[in-house]
Amino acid sequence: MELNIVKEDYIPYADGKFSDYIMSPDENPIETDQEMEYSAILNMYRLKSCWGTGTGSIIFSWEGDKVTLQSTSIATGINDATYGAITASLAEEATYDEASKTFTFPFEFLVSAGSFGIYEESYTITSLK
Repeated sequence: MELNIVKEDYIPYADGKFSDYIMSPDENPIETDQEMEYSAILNMYRLKSCWGTGTGSIIFSWEGDKVTLQSTSIATGINDATYGAITASLAEEATYDEASKTFTFPFEFLVSAGSFGIYEESYTITSLK
């Protein structure tokens, strides 16, 4: 029997802005400062606790304009008073636009009673570390 343990080694990669629609009280996104991290061992990037709840990290690989999420369903850590836990489920392919340095994550936000809708959460790199 062989046992391999892979420990994440995330380090700061970039600073940027995360634009969040699900937490917004209106049609305009809430923009927050967010650090993007990189793990050389996993060859993955991470936006940790995107929705400010201590959970809900977006973990993905990135090659050119292709972005692949580690999991297409993410527990956001947000609890709606009426419908309970909100889960972000990838509705379409995530993308990266090199010109604007922006990742787009089209998530459908799901609760026990159904869907809150599809929103394009995004992250824009403002500077590399």
